[in-house]
Amino acid sequence: MLKLDGSVALALIFCSTTALAQEVETAPAQVAALDEQPRTLRLEPLEPDRPTEETPPPQSKASQAAGDGLLSPFTNGAVIPKARAIAQSYAGYDSAVSAARARVAVEGRLVSFLALRVEFEHGPATGTENRLSLGGRFGILRQQQFGVDLGAAVFYQPKDFRDEGNVVGGLLLARHFGRLGLFANTLFGSDPEGDDQSLEVRLGSMYAANDWLSVGLDGRSRWNFSDDAKRARAHSVDWEMQAAPTAILCFGSFSLMALMGPSVVTITPAAGDTAPDSFTRAGLLAIAGGGGAF
Repeated sequence: MLKLDGSVALALIFCSTTALAQEVETAPAQVAALDEQPRTLRLEPLEPDRPTEETPPPQSKASQAAGDGLLSPFTNGAVIPKARAIAQSYAGYDSAVSAARARVAVEGRLVSFLALRVEFEHGPATGTENRLSLGGRFGILRQQQFGVDLGAAVFYQPKDFRDEGNVVGGLLLARHFGRLGLFANTLFGSDPEGDDQSLEVRLGSMYAANDWLSVGLDGRSRWNFSDDAKRARAHSVDWEMQAAPTAILCFGSFSLMALMGPSVVTITPAAGDTAPDSFTRAGLLAIAGGGGAF
């Protein structure tokens, strides 16, 4: 009996020793297999740390046109807008000449660098009080690429005081600093004979206070020169200047504009008038109107 118990004990000890030896031999093999697998480190940002791209709200067409200087009463922008058409009109009273002033302008974009433009202006000037201009604007440089907006304009004015047409050419310059836009226009006109010329300089600024309101300053100065004897028979404005604060309200595609400020005019009466000498008058110009971009 004792011999049987001893044999069983020896058998159990042998089996246990064999199992331990096998575990020791397989453990390094498993560790080596784990070491052979490639290890990669992945960084997963937490949800609050993920960057969020804020897209600005879309700007209305009229607000964009106002920011580009296309709805100002005097100055004109240098860019060709994305809108298919721009319309602008105003009417008011100028106490410097004791007369009404009005203006209507319509512009249609043909291609990305060209827009056709028609303007009608009523008010005291050299010769007729009603003046029509037909022409177009050209976009040359963009601020995104060249640091400044540059454009050109060419117009034909069918009649002046001589019942002859004038050709007007100009350069349009603009520069934006965030919400603030600065604009400058220079226009020079002449008849085919070259004895009647005009020069006009326009300066303006526009600040987009928000999506529906833009405020700024707008002004112009015009000179008329002539060596034509026919001019003596016409009432002529030799020089004029208007400059005033401007506000433009925008509602989607439509806009409302108002301007009030000083006006100065130098006039030469027609030959035979009771006041043959030139004189200068100063007064107040107040105008309002509407327009939009479509």
